[in-house]
Amino acid sequence: MPSLFRASTLLLLLSGVATAQTNPGTIVLKSGDRITGSVLSIADGKATIDTAAAGKIQIGASEIASIEGDKAIHLATGDGERLEGRIAGLEDGNLRIETASGARTIALGDLVSFRPPIEWTGNVALGGVLSAGNTERRAANAQTQVVRRTDDNRLTGRATWDYGEQQTRDSAGVLGDWELAQRRTFGSLKFDHFLEGSLYAWSQGTAENDRLSNLKLRTTAGAGAGYMLIDETDLMLQGEAGISYVDEDRSYAGPGNNSYSTAARLALSLRWDLTPDTQVLQDAEFYPNVETLYDTYFRVDTRMRTSLTDQMFAQLQYIVDYDNTPSPGNERADHRLIVSLGWGF
Repeated sequence: MPSLFRASTLLLLLSGVATAQTNPGTIVLKSGDRITGSVLSIADGKATIDTAAAGKIQIGASEIASIEGDKAIHLATGDGERLEGRIAGLEDGNLRIETASGARTIALGDLVSFRPPIEWTGNVALGGVLSAGNTERRAANAQTQVVRRTDDNRLTGRATWDYGEQQTRDSAGVLGDWELAQRRTFGSLKFDHFLEGSLYAWSQGTAENDRLSNLKLRTTAGAGAGYMLIDETDLMLQGEAGISYVDEDRSYAGPGNNSYSTAARLALSLRWDLTPDTQVLQDAEFYPNVETLYDTYFRVDTRMRTSLTDQMFAQLQYIVDYDNTPSPGNERADHRLIVSLGWGF
């Protein structure tokens, strides 16, 4: 009996060890190279695997001879089907998938980026400057973006805030009073409704304030159409065109400095993943007056973002605001270079 007890105990221990160990995912390339790690996704003609030696690697599907996953992952097809399962192999361009309801095959070329039925994403970034010496300066900035996405609709809210003040020394070296160096806010709310294929309709409202440019409030409201030119896992490019109503209140310097106009709105948005951890983002909006092109306003916001952890990132941002008809005494272009830390969700 003791021998039987010891044998049973040993079998249980070995079974526990075998269960605790998970075979790593494997991708074998047509060149014969073998890559092991955790298979994270496969979509838009690319597979992503997280390796112990080199981190996350993206591999073109055309280079893959065989693939086997280590765990169940989310997958989606171009016709809107969503499923969860483990990749169990590749044969004649078809993936074998093991799901809770049984095994099935899916053409590798049919897989697109997985998106939940309702998806919330967003981020918050904060930055600041504190300097001392001949000029005392303190400044802070904050920005946030929240996106709610479904199969048919996308709602995007954005907001930015910049504030700065400084003291300068006179000829005797005495610091003067704190003076406003920057006070600017911007917010937008945009709704997109996806139509057939990559075409969508959009409507948007924005509000902006810039104290030093004598812009008490600029509001826009408009609608139009957009098209997803590229929509892949590592690259997204969309273009938009439409009509917007623009209302500018420049009454900081005195009453009656208002203007109303109808402008075209032309916009481009880019997201380019240079590596699995670093991406370039750009949003550009142009508002040419439909009555006179001389009255044109545009804003280009370019960001390079690098992940520090799963949720934390560092960001370098360059913003250009250009108004071809500014208030008297003001420059047409404002340039801002911002370094910040952010959190994504």
